Amino acid sequence: MDEHTELGNTEFDFNGYEVVRAEFFAHIHEPSITFCDSKVYVNTACLKKLPDALYIQFLVNPSEKRIVIKPCPEDTKDSFLWCLASGNKRKPRKISCNIFFDMISEIMNWNRSYRYKILGNIIFGKKGSIILFDLRDAETYKRIAQKDKGSEGTAVSYFPEEWKNRFGLPVEEHKKLAHINIFDDYTVFSIDRQPSYTERKDNSDEGKKPYRSDRF
Repeated sequence: MDEHTELGNTEFDFNGYEVVRAEFFAHIHEPSITFCDSKVYVNTACLKKLPDALYIQFLVNPSEKRIVIKPCPEDTKDSFLWCLASGNKRKPRKISCNIFFDMISEIMNWNRSYRYKILGNIIFGKKGSIILFDLRDAETYKRIAQKDKGSEGTAVSYFPEEWKNRFGLPVEEHKKLAHINIFDDYTVFSIDRQPSYTERKDNSDEGKKPYRSDRF
């Protein structure tokens, strides 16, 4: 027997391991959506995941607290341009959405002066691809002003209290979360989540803890 453990046909025992949350890593190459200053916008990764989409619809599930971005033709009812296109190049477009932001903030008990960023999952189906976002996994950024006049502010990131002292969900629990649903001919891997941290009745920072700073 050498210094390496020989597993042979024995399965590795993942008991005690946790699947580390994607939110704990840098994710500039992962699709994300951001709500800030009464605007909503996606990152470049979203555009790359849906390379042929110029117009999209937002679909919201208030009870499950999820948002779907669904590509559609320009003349589809309630479609809108989600990017700025010049030749073969596209870049994200910040879209003013006062009423939409207000409604989402009310559902999620968000503070409208903060910035919220959610990572997305690409869903493949017979009709193409969509991007699914779980609002309950939002990263919260609170702007911190600098003492020196004229200097840029920073944004401190917060995460739900239930994430404290945990890298993620245990392996077995993580496996049990995914189950297949059919959504408009799309195969959707939805998640039966644990109860999220207690929703705050005010706009205080109670129930969240800062874990890093970043440029706002």
